[in-house]
Amino acid sequence: MLDVNGIVDPDAPSDAITLASIDKIEKRRLRWLMVIFLLIATVPYLWAAAITPPGFVYSGLLFSPDDQNVHLMWARQAAEGHFFVQDLFTTEHLTTGEKPLFNNLLTTLIGALSWPLFSLIISYHALRMAAGALCLWCFYGLAAQLTSDKRIRFFATVLAAFSSGGGWLRDVLPFWVNRAWIDRPDNTNFPMMPEGFASPSLFIFPLNAASLALLALIYHCVLRAQNGEKSALKIGFVAAFLLSNIHTYDALPLGATLLLWALFCGLKEKKLAFAPLIIASGTLLPLIYQVYVFKNSSEFKLKAITVTAPPPLPDVLLSYTPLLLLALYGAWTMRQNQSARLLVLWALVTLVSIYAPLSFGRKMIEGFHLPLCFFAAVAVFALLKNRTPILQRTFAAFCGLLLCLSSLQFVAWCLADAPKSIVPYRGNMPPLYLSVFDDQVLFDLNKQYQKDKALNKPPSAVLSLYFVGNYIPQKTGYHAFLGHWAETLEFKRKSAEVHAFYQGRMPRAEALEWLHKNHIRYVFFGFYEAHLFSSNQPLHDLLGKSIIYRGPNEMESSNNPSAVVFEVPDK
Repeated sequence: MLDVNGIVDPDAPSDAITLASIDKIEKRRLRWLMVIFLLIATVPYLWAAAITPPGFVYSGLLFSPDDQNVHLMWARQAAEGHFFVQDLFTTEHLTTGEKPLFNNLLTTLIGALSWPLFSLIISYHALRMAAGALCLWCFYGLAAQLTSDKRIRFFATVLAAFSSGGGWLRDVLPFWVNRAWIDRPDNTNFPMMPEGFASPSLFIFPLNAASLALLALIYHCVLRAQNGEKSALKIGFVAAFLLSNIHTYDALPLGATLLLWALFCGLKEKKLAFAPLIIASGTLLPLIYQVYVFKNSSEFKLKAITVTAPPPLPDVLLSYTPLLLLALYGAWTMRQNQSARLLVLWALVTLVSIYAPLSFGRKMIEGFHLPLCFFAAVAVFALLKNRTPILQRTFAAFCGLLLCLSSLQFVAWCLADAPKSIVPYRGNMPPLYLSVFDDQVLFDLNKQYQKDKALNKPPSAVLSLYFVGNYIPQKTGYHAFLGHWAETLEFKRKSAEVHAFYQGRMPRAEALEWLHKNHIRYVFFGFYEAHLFSSNQPLHDLLGKSIIYRGPNEMESSNNPSAVVFEVPDK
């Protein structure tokens, strides 16, 4: 498959599964790449903090705070010593008494680190950075299993760190403007799918970064184990177990890929089927437990059947252009390499999986980007294999820049859009910045939560609009009656009820009964409530003078009104 210089040779015979060595120079170069990546992955957050609008406080998040606040909600509960966590964005279990059954080991680790060492958000980003670096390291090791060409290994890892899709083509070819570009956050036809690309995942989500690292490690271990390394078999099994726990969606295409790979290898040599089967079995126990949780938790079941359908297949393929075109050529070039066929199978099974008849179909696309990065790197150097090294490097640099354009657009969009997120009702996403008054009152509510815990008061909820409600669980520990479009069960009905309550359209007796029925102990009236409902007089009329927390009035303005919290009187 490779000539003496490590260049891809499509006419060479198939090679055996071997472990290519990584020398000291390679490791040093890889460490520098990781350092550069970590620095680049930090700058957008520092920038976002620097451009904080006056009168607001930066949350420490970028792009999609709603789902990240779910992970932080789990981590907060872990920091408080809970192994099994509840959905604090909904209140049904406060009435039914349903016990928590769900666990995520990554957010457990985030919470465990935050309690003795860091704040929750610092621990969250520390794990994001560590998982991103681990992903690049594991992916480089996987590439080393497939080629002895150090340039291909390194360039493939660069693409994994910084490339994404071809969404920038929408600006070049306007007749494609209505396609569902899954790598564009400003796409109006379909939401961006960051899990479909390594770069935005590593920049934003610790959970996705850790999942990608484990996927690369698992496939790396499969090839090493088939080469006779017993330690790789154990590592791969543990990695599969962890992946199945922290991101169960990935376990399904992974299991299918390894089963098909075992069948393919077993037809040639039976002993080669052993390793993928053993490693795939690592996913079984967490999968079985998830089925148990699904059957025994009505809340988990309702969330699991929330539909997240993929866009049409042509739009998905178009979104990966031109990376996909290069990858197809690279895969054809390596068609005689048995090891490389595992990555082809990985990509194909993952792509097919998102169209499986499951409610969470599109979430299974995670990992599809990594084999494309490897094969695209192969193609770049195979296209000019007979040219001078200078021409090859120039071509690689040009291709790298082209393939990273959408990632640059993504970061630029995040930073340009961040200050706009505070505008009331500009969209359905929570803000990235909180009013100083809202933030202060949430801090006070957190102290009240600690007092309530010390007094062994039963769990309760805080009522607010969706925007600040998304931050209530991770910042205060209380339940949010309305906080997340999917985690809050019956979100539309509850949203209508919340609007009716704030507008004073509920009779007093009905309103108090509704508050008690839903275990709401505190009613929040802050920046977003003031902009939508203008006055909190209906709350004064209903709850009297039961204001327990108020933001610093001396800083209040018409554009940024103070925040208050009312305590709901006992029956």
